[in-house]
Amino acid sequence: MQRSWPFQVLTCEIVRGRCRSCNLDLSREEAKNTRKLFENHRSHFGSVTVVGRVASPFEYRGMDLVLTLETFLPRSRRSDGILRIPCLIFRLSCLRCNVHVFPGGEAEVLRFRTKHESHEHKVRLDAIVQPIMGPVVRKKLEVCGWGDPCSSLEVREPIPDSELDPLQNLRRPLTCVLVGLKCTFCHVTQLFEHCADVSEVVGQHQGHLAYVFLNGSIEDPPEYSGIDVNFPTSPFECGSLRRELRIDCLVFEMSHGIGNGRFASLWQFTEIQRCLEKYASERNGVRLRSLVRGKWGELFELEFGLSMRSGPRPLLDFEQQWLSAES
Repeated sequence: MQRSWPFQVLTCEIVRGRCRSCNLDLSREEAKNTRKLFENHRSHFGSVTVVGRVASPFEYRGMDLVLTLETFLPRSRRSDGILRIPCLIFRLSCLRCNVHVFPGGEAEVLRFRTKHESHEHKVRLDAIVQPIMGPVVRKKLEVCGWGDPCSSLEVREPIPDSELDPLQNLRRPLTCVLVGLKCTFCHVTQLFEHCADVSEVVGQHQGHLAYVFLNGSIEDPPEYSGIDVNFPTSPFECGSLRRELRIDCLVFEMSHGIGNGRFASLWQFTEIQRCLEKYASERNGVRLRSLVRGKWGELFELEFGLSMRSGPRPLLDFEQQWLSAES
């Protein structure tokens, strides 16, 4: 059964805070008055963090999350001590056990909490978050404690669907025609000549899919038909790969070169084309960071390397390493 994308709004009650710049702990009353916090710490507001106790949805209720108040301002600028965070949580991690779980539903989240309740300070939530101002960001939310969901505060305030629109609008079905693969483990490049060949050829590398990268040309949406893509195979099931591959993805950042990342708004073709023309010769080229729906219905982080079909494709990082090793 195909799982839905886990879009949701975390409603959190502020329970305490801290300013690293002032080396000051903030009481519940001080931390919940965000307007006063901003006035008192205006020159270093980015140093202020608060602990938000999740009130909804139920499966996360009672979790204490360390939040940067600069990013998570209350909606409507109210000082009522409630934070509402539109987000998409795609991974639960326990650093102590070194395990990662996709939160596919309420039962899976509660099962994870039960299993790791004795070391909650090592638990992290990987999420794509929409703050009140600015673009979406990828955040690793630290859990610093949790209580029983049944005995924790519950917020029954209805959440407008419009609060999730900025995240949901970033989803794009992407169709590309696969032309070949490159395996940096075997040091081979293979082309796909027939539709039936794709899963069979990729299956030859089943034991080391982390080293296999697919090359393709975007066909749909049609406005992106001049772009070629290069991306890892590992998020996808070999048996589901076809010459014409449809990818359900959510793009949250575009980058070029090293350390030059920015928000990729709705795959704006003119913006992507401008970056490709300007940075085609850079070592890392132009990349789109995204979440994709992959094997077992889970969400995986994936990075697309982009190039214009009319020009030479820039070498990606793994290809540079390969060439350096051979020379």
